[in-house]
Amino acid sequence: MAKAIVLLSGGLDSTVTLAQALRQDDVVKTVNFQYGQTHSKESLHAAAISHHYMVRHETYPILYNHVNPTKTAGALLANELDQELAATTTPDKMGEQVSGTFVPGRNIVFLAYAGGMCDSEGIDHIYMGVNAVDYSGYPDCRPRFIDAMTEALYEGLRRKVKIFTPLIHLSKAEIIKKGVELGAPLHRTWSCYTGEDKPCGKCPSCKVRIAGFAAAGLEDPALHDS
Repeated sequence: MAKAIVLLSGGLDSTVTLAQALRQDDVVKTVNFQYGQTHSKESLHAAAISHHYMVRHETYPILYNHVNPTKTAGALLANELDQELAATTTPDKMGEQVSGTFVPGRNIVFLAYAGGMCDSEGIDHIYMGVNAVDYSGYPDCRPRFIDAMTEALYEGLRRKVKIFTPLIHLSKAEIIKKGVELGAPLHRTWSCYTGEDKPCGKCPSCKVRIAGFAAAGLEDPALHDS
């Protein structure tokens, strides 16, 4: 089995990705990044999920104050979530609508960090829970971006590192069903963009999660465990 790291935010997609990775590879550790997002609650959930699987978990701070929240992007970098900004969209260079919660360059930075870890620690695979179906139009969640970053890591590192995105073509309902099938601890996941005691139910991430569980015909176990 190849050695792998899993980028774990503490949300649904990355948790199901971790459950899948554990079936396929030797997961050396999970990695969570603190980049100045609105809250750190998801990081606590990521640690709890890693503990559930008895996998080593590491959190890395990233100085990301070069990107400030604007009227069209970066809502997740504000001290408090602006629901109005989070609900806005703006077209990108492809004419596709991108949510105001988009953080420019975030996944580029995450994968660069992860690639460096792989090179220095002799790790072969990076697993990431990006999704190009039920998502907010983020350019860095699209298949062509993952292909481009895979090529960039190949050219820029000493070893061949492969990026795995097992959920990239699945709907949220399909991801939830896969999580149930894999026995993933969905009750420990956190998707809300706010850091309150309970999910707000209003932010884009909450809305996608609610719709996903409804489409899957299942009750969200995290509503009883948040």
